[in-house]
Amino acid sequence: MAIGDSVKGFNYAIKPVICIDATHLKARTMGVLLVGVCKDGNEMIYPLAFGFANSVCIESWTWLTE
Repeated sequence: MAIGDSVKGFNYAIKPVICIDATHLKARTMGVLLVGVCKDGNEMIYPLAFGFANSVCIESWTWLTE
């Protein structure tokens, strides 16, 4: 993913609604995948942030959204 292009695209055509979600990982790396996305002007999903955490808790969501 090209970070510079993502920043330019975010400033240009992103709708002001951000969705966050999590899914539990069940492989060798037990934990949680946290994701933050939104939609651009063409109704395409635009990734903003993702990260791995040990559990779904307030601290994990705070870390992702900072």
